[in-house]
Amino acid sequence: MKSSNSGVQHFVWYTVREAMGKDFWKNFGNQKPRAFDSYVQQYDRIVNGEDKIVVGAQYSGYLEFKAKGAPVEFVFPEKGVPASPQVWGVIDRAPNPQAARLFLDWFLSPVGQKVMQEALFLNSPRDDAAPPPGGVAASKLKLLFPTDWDAFLGSKREFNNEWDRVTGLK
Repeated sequence: MKSSNSGVQHFVWYTVREAMGKDFWKNFGNQKPRAFDSYVQQYDRIVNGEDKIVVGAQYSGYLEFKAKGAPVEFVFPEKGVPASPQVWGVIDRAPNPQAARLFLDWFLSPVGQKVMQEALFLNSPRDDAAPPPGGVAASKLKLLFPTDWDAFLGSKREFNNEWDRVTGLK
């Protein structure tokens, strides 16, 4: 698992809890999971045989390690896969906002999304974009998103407290 300072882990905690029930993570904690700051640590431990499973593993990290020849597999749960959004934009007081808009226009184009997929192994939200190298298109997956975004945003403190207990950090 990732530690409670991870925005991705907060997203996984919330969406899996919605799909599996509020006691899921409490019961999961009985297995004494370890928390790490980075998906790189998680996949390094899998590749080195220190751990056997990563729960809530970043798909992009899996694709990156798999492309390097790591002996790993990704399991897509029937209930769905948490899919946290990537937010891109222009800062309202950017020193050169027009250059930022031009970059963002390129970045969101088919060519820019292809570069992003090849460099970061992320799925594009574009319908006309292929999946990242070695990956499955997001349109073919059951994706989990919060049913109530305000409740998700308001759950950070609850997540931190519960997650630190689940992972033994408190």
